[in-house]
Amino acid sequence: MEQESIDSLMNVAGELLVAKNSLPYLADNVAGLSHEVIKREIMDKYIFINRLTEQLQDLIMGMRMLPISYVFDRYPKLVRDISKKLGKKVKLEMQGGETKLDKNMIEMLADPMIHIMRNSLDHGVEMPDVREQKGKSAMGNVTLKAYTQSDRIIIEIIDDGAGINVERVASKVLEKGLMTPEQIDNLDENEMAELVLLPGLSTAEEITEFSGRGVGMDVVRKSIEGFGGSINIKTKANQGTVITLSIPMSLAVTSLLHIQMNDIHYGLPMDSVNETVKLERSEIEYLHNEPFVYIRGEVIPLLFIKSMLNEEEMKDKPLSIVVLNIKDNFLAVVVNNFLGQLDVVQKPLVGIMEGHPLFSGTALLGNGQIIMAMDPIGLLGISQKLKKDVAVA
Repeated sequence: MEQESIDSLMNVAGELLVAKNSLPYLADNVAGLSHEVIKREIMDKYIFINRLTEQLQDLIMGMRMLPISYVFDRYPKLVRDISKKLGKKVKLEMQGGETKLDKNMIEMLADPMIHIMRNSLDHGVEMPDVREQKGKSAMGNVTLKAYTQSDRIIIEIIDDGAGINVERVASKVLEKGLMTPEQIDNLDENEMAELVLLPGLSTAEEITEFSGRGVGMDVVRKSIEGFGGSINIKTKANQGTVITLSIPMSLAVTSLLHIQMNDIHYGLPMDSVNETVKLERSEIEYLHNEPFVYIRGEVIPLLFIKSMLNEEEMKDKPLSIVVLNIKDNFLAVVVNNFLGQLDVVQKPLVGIMEGHPLFSGTALLGNGQIIMAMDPIGLLGISQKLKKDVAVA
């Protein structure tokens, strides 16, 4: 821990002590003050304490950050060992190791990254003689690259191998009945490559130490999405594959849209909220008995969860709707009230609630009430299962 950070922390702690000591003076003088003056004095103290807590949060967050080289430094040996066992020649290049990430995120990245690296070496990079026949260098190249983009970290795993055999992937998808031929015909090359993220899909013809064990890239996708990340795949035949991970810098503080449904407080992650709108019931349309709405030219499915809403409160009023963008899929969710935006420290669910399909965690409001953080992917996933409860009254 840097001395400068400790000194800054001590300065903020000193200012917080001053703020705390000023409160008894305010309490002693309340009797002689008007309501407006009391309100102004309290707001002044709030603004002062809020500034200090934000500084404290930034300092602590900074102390939790570690360079991503803590993850990257594991891979030179991994690449050497696997390439040796496979009889391949592979050169590993690493860029952006100084990019900083929350230490908890670094721990959660370790397993998905190892899986991706194994796939690149086993499925991606060809044998030396095959590479030479294609006019490539006998030595394959794998590049790990990390950089910051807004409040997220982007990690790219790039290989110059054979690329993903999209025809074989499509064949496996059809074989397992995961999609229809018509659906596959409408996909471009990169969308077909991303079919490898479907559950239980493996293109390996035989079981080896590194592949064909039924543990596919869907495990990686679930892990990455589990901590708010996303995965994207681009491939070119005989040129290679680029796997891009986009992950939040930290999970310590989460920004939520605070909503209310049937007097219970919920939160939706702000990075999934596209917009909030008010619509009349007459604007709801139906297709095959399923409700949808038109918003800015988009046809968006409507999720109206009766068991979670206070329908009495909604009578003769416009519907409050949150439009979510979940992996480029729009979903309109009816709520009772919008209550604003919150920055909270989210706690994971434990016990019987652990792994809940709809909720990702909890947080405390300023008045001591609990707010349940909803998982947008869970909402999208269970929307089909809630069809009996979806019809708008």
